Amino acid sequence: MALDCASFGRSQPNPRSALLSGLSPVIHPPANEPSAIVLETANTLELVERVLRGKLHAALGVGPLSDPDLWLHRVGREGFSACLPRNHRLAQKVGVTAHDLDGEMVFWMPRSLQPRFYGRVMKYIGSLGVRPIFREVKGEAHALEFAARGFGLALLPRSAAHISHAGTVFKPLTDRYLGIETVLFMRRDQRYGDLKGLVDDLFSQLLALNIEIN
Repeated sequence: MALDCASFGRSQPNPRSALLSGLSPVIHPPANEPSAIVLETANTLELVERVLRGKLHAALGVGPLSDPDLWLHRVGREGFSACLPRNHRLAQKVGVTAHDLDGEMVFWMPRSLQPRFYGRVMKYIGSLGVRPIFREVKGEAHALEFAARGFGLALLPRSAAHISHAGTVFKPLTDRYLGIETVLFMRRDQRYGDLKGLVDDLFSQLLALNIEIN
């Protein structure tokens, strides 16, 4: 079988910070040879479509997800960080709140990458009366570059804080309602036999990793 995985703006997968991944159909090797696992890339929308069409057995993706034909379970959550220019007004704070984003230029992921997740975040921020100026970027590297040049702040997964970029600082976004939820999903009608056992084993291993980056 093959393992697909992808993450927004990352050059290589990380089991604690990857946003998207999935298992592809079993490739039947000769009886005396084991199956191989291959790393690939995809986004949540593509993974959902491929799972529903039977092209993938199971996948990890970004919630929220809702489909009556899918079995899904939450396996982890990651908070956000704000990457700021060192001379930014918020750079001296211990943490940044959602209200601090009001009127700020915020560089973030494209809506097309995760439309439901993007919409949920926008709806929540709007409900607070907060009006940031969001600008879509291709990935973390672009967002960091804009922040380093003083054009605004970058909204990034908390795990991206290990990335060093001259002239910037990372501050945790302290709002507990803003985070990236990772879910494991597969088709309900395939929850039987060896495949069910394989996915259940993967689910147990993922829970054991305690993927909670807050």
